[in-house]
Amino acid sequence: MRDAENLSASRKTPLEFRAARPGVVDLCIDGRDLGNMHIWTTRSSNGFVTTPWIDRAVVSVRFVMNGHLTRRNADGMVLAHPGVGILQTFTPEREEEVSSGFEAIATTIERPMLARHFQALEGGEPGCLPDFAPVADLAIPGVRAFMRSLMIAHRRALAPAGGEEEGDALGLLREVMLYQLLGAWPRQPHREPDKQPLPPSRRLRTALDFIDAHIGGRLRLADIAAAAGLSVRSLQTLFRKELGKTVVQTITEHRLDKAHQDLMTDVDPSIQISQIAYRWGFLHLSDFSRRYRERFGHLPSETKRSRRLH
Repeated sequence: MRDAENLSASRKTPLEFRAARPGVVDLCIDGRDLGNMHIWTTRSSNGFVTTPWIDRAVVSVRFVMNGHLTRRNADGMVLAHPGVGILQTFTPEREEEVSSGFEAIATTIERPMLARHFQALEGGEPGCLPDFAPVADLAIPGVRAFMRSLMIAHRRALAPAGGEEEGDALGLLREVMLYQLLGAWPRQPHREPDKQPLPPSRRLRTALDFIDAHIGGRLRLADIAAAAGLSVRSLQTLFRKELGKTVVQTITEHRLDKAHQDLMTDVDPSIQISQIAYRWGFLHLSDFSRRYRERFGHLPSETKRSRRLH
């Protein structure tokens, strides 16, 4: 307990550690700072309680491997256990208690850096982040992939120094993880009404027309929203309300429809499926084929073969 008190007093971590129950505090933290992102594992045989002592502009993500974690804050209580991940901002109003036999891997990401990546990915106002859900199921493939990347990064970060190339590899892995998190972590549903003077259907039609006009090039949510006279968030809300899908899902479906039309009508027998996929914004043939089969029930090669037979 004295060691835990000394650790808290040292201010080497932004957390104060306490015993969960009378007795010895058993705690092992093993991690590294990757620059704007910390990655670490935590193990404890008898549990402990933590409370932040400062506000930090970070986003915290944690995956519990064994035991469970109870997080309490102003919004209520969140329970984390194997099979889910939890995400939250870092505030002094938060308290976490972990159980006996606890093991977890976690990361804190500097909020400004994550916001810059979000703006590059989806547009929107500088410094803004989406409203992430506090809990994500590991059944979601992208969330599971993010956790695996986190484990790989932790293992490589603690390996013996590998020189400049290893540092570059870790930097690249960090970038991949940021986009995995932004693309896969579920978000809270938006309930804000559209207060714009034009009817939602008119704005939706304008947005869809803009998408169709630029479907073969780079489409940014900020540009689509500007064309419809909306904020990015209002645009996302409009699509979910009117179409039951996100803007990105709509763009993907339109691109798949264009590719399907080309496969059905292209008169050049020498054109490759990969060329058609790239024409409509799909950079990876395997990803294009998977999405194509999900939408049309068969592979692109089967569509092309069917056209030749007819």
